[in-house]
Amino acid sequence: MTIRKNSLFILFIFVALAGNKVFAQEFKIRATLDTVHVSGFYKIPIIPELSAIANAGFSDIRILNDSNTFVPYINHREITRTPGEKFNECPILINKDEGNYTIIVIENSFAAGLNNTSLVLYNTAVERYTALSGSDDKNKWYIIDDSIKFHRSFVNSDGTYTQTIIFPLSKFRYFRLKINNAHTDPLKILKAGTYKLNDTVATTLFINNPLPAYIQKDSNKVTYVLVNNKAPYLTDKINFHITAPRLYNRAVTVYVMHTDKDSSSLREPFGTFTLSSDSVNIVSINSQKCQSILAEIRNEDNPPLKLSGVTTSQELQHVICWLDSGKTYTLLAGNPTATAPVYDLSVFKKDIPGKIQKLNYGPLKEIPTPAVPSIKPPKNYWLWPAIIIAVLALSLLTYRLLKDMKKSEG
Repeated sequence: MTIRKNSLFILFIFVALAGNKVFAQEFKIRATLDTVHVSGFYKIPIIPELSAIANAGFSDIRILNDSNTFVPYINHREITRTPGEKFNECPILINKDEGNYTIIVIENSFAAGLNNTSLVLYNTAVERYTALSGSDDKNKWYIIDDSIKFHRSFVNSDGTYTQTIIFPLSKFRYFRLKINNAHTDPLKILKAGTYKLNDTVATTLFINNPLPAYIQKDSNKVTYVLVNNKAPYLTDKINFHITAPRLYNRAVTVYVMHTDKDSSSLREPFGTFTLSSDSVNIVSINSQKCQSILAEIRNEDNPPLKLSGVTTSQELQHVICWLDSGKTYTLLAGNPTATAPVYDLSVFKKDIPGKIQKLNYGPLKEIPTPAVPSIKPPKNYWLWPAIIIAVLALSLLTYRLLKDMKKSEG
């Protein structure tokens, strides 16, 4: 047993001496963190340039202190929580045109009653007058307001407009709107409901990648858009900025290429989506590292879409860790074979304050590949003799251990 313990001890010394600086050869880039003035938790942003170098799941990101020890951290997706209102939809039971009027009947599902209702409709540049009535049986109606004015609306990001109507508190089960179209076409109403105060609204934050270049080619009822990033940035969303025509609804097939030479990705599309004048034209591709993106838009018999630009973005993410003042820290990344570290800190997420300071870092620099050393005596002249002695001693002890084992078996 003593021989076995001595063998393991000498082996440990040998590995420690020989592999003291192996970590430097495992990573491609490094950056120096800004000075830590006060000890505490800090969040370190993952900028697009870092996401282009790191693995897709950031499994190779490390924080190294000045003692050459890795600092435990957790990954954190940045969200914002703000007080907001939640749209509670009310069923539209009737939506029909009668002569010069549009009749809308909605059901009130709130026992406490309503003092407002909101209609979501397509943007319009006209005004309308409407009368509001209430009923408990949809047969006998009672007037609530006979002169409500719908205002002009303006085009917003998704092509819709919310018209809110305020009226005295009412507990009728049903409400009827009689909209005067004044001998013109009716409004297109999409849904009805009311806004109720919500505690908080959680919103994922995104950061734009550097602006890509793109090429549009129209050919035989199909438009091809090739988007080229400067590097394989992590991408969650692709935003197509379309200026014409006024109304469109097109299928788009998206191919994601991890490098600009990754032609094998063209064999199978990432997915098919819809570009429409009724919505924000953002395609979600769920954290893909891509340098090139090919979009194939099917125009059928319609004129090609006109694009004013294409942008990509990724979720804003950080690594959170405890840093001590007075120490120097280095961020490392760029190890394709690295697996995600497992730190105890992940168990204590609840103990991390909700608001912590951000700590940036300097430019990302490539770590030079170490040159093959020439055979010269090391500066520490004792190092090589110590290693040689350790190897000889390990060989001798291993030989004795095997000899003792054979005797015990015999």
